[in-house]
Amino acid sequence: MKKESIGSGKQNQDQKHQKQDAKIREQSTSFPTLPPAPEEKSPKIAGTKERVIVAVPVAEGKNCAHFGHCEQFAFMETENGKIINKTMQTPPPHEPEVLPKWLHDMGVHIVIAGGMGSRARQILIEKGIRVISGAPLDSPESLVQRCLMDALVTGENVCDH
Repeated sequence: MKKESIGSGKQNQDQKHQKQDAKIREQSTSFPTLPPAPEEKSPKIAGTKERVIVAVPVAEGKNCAHFGHCEQFAFMETENGKIINKTMQTPPPHEPEVLPKWLHDMGVHIVIAGGMGSRARQILIEKGIRVISGAPLDSPESLVQRCLMDALVTGENVCDH
């Protein structure tokens, strides 16, 4: 069994963390072009200098499994591929077509959700908002950062209506 001094192990760990941090900084310097789903209009949000607002429905601090039943929305403002501002807003009561209109009025470009009904998705797309559903139940910051790095892995839309 090989023994290392505590100091050299810490140095190796520090070097590993520095390399990981450098890689993350390198990957997050530009906002990738997000390809639209076939039924979506092409989003006009690509480019490293544009301001992009991403909305995430939140319950208990994490992405809510159902778009219309969230406690709040996290509005993450991004620019040059980085999150520059986050605000939390309580949405209007859940009624048909209200949330898509409200998000459009709030200037949202992208919605990242765990699950969303087909009608809400259709209205958002018609309003030019990019919809990413099937996102994991994680913090809004983590989801948006992964989206900015083109590394957001999604599953199935967990909403059945």
